[in-house]
Amino acid sequence: MLRIDTLTYRIGARILLDQASATISPGHRVGLVGRNGTGKTTLLRLITGELETDSGHVTVPPRWVIGATSQEAPGGGQSLIETVLASDKELVSLNQALESGHDPHGMAEIHARLRDKEAHSAPARAARAPTLASVPLHPVGPALFHRQPAGAPPHIRCPGRGGRRLPS
Repeated sequence: MLRIDTLTYRIGARILLDQASATISPGHRVGLVGRNGTGKTTLLRLITGELETDSGHVTVPPRWVIGATSQEAPGGGQSLIETVLASDKELVSLNQALESGHDPHGMAEIHARLRDKEAHSAPARAARAPTLASVPLHPVGPALFHRQPAGAPPHIRCPGRGGRRLPS
């Protein structure tokens, strides 16, 4: 599971994240909700390792791959689904190796890995990627929205509010 433990991040004197903590289990979907400038993109950059924390730490399981796209709509001829698929670096690499491969044994291994990744359904999964339009908004600044599977109530932990649960 992905763990965020007592994470603090500052930009100059301004504290964006103050002792934020969260645990995200495999299979759970998460959306970040908050006003502009509250640290949503910064938190994603901390999770992906693009930025270093001031204190606390983020633990990502070694086998997990985090795909992220920029906030801006991609330019050029690539569709949004193609952009999402391109964020899976292993899938891109496997498909490139398959196109240029000539060794039957190596190609069989590539096909097996693509099967294990369920690559055949990747475009459909990318097309139904969740949007934040249906996530309830709370006027308390940044929040980590954690939807649990099978109808369990949502759990929201809010930095700056002592990690208290908020009503959904």
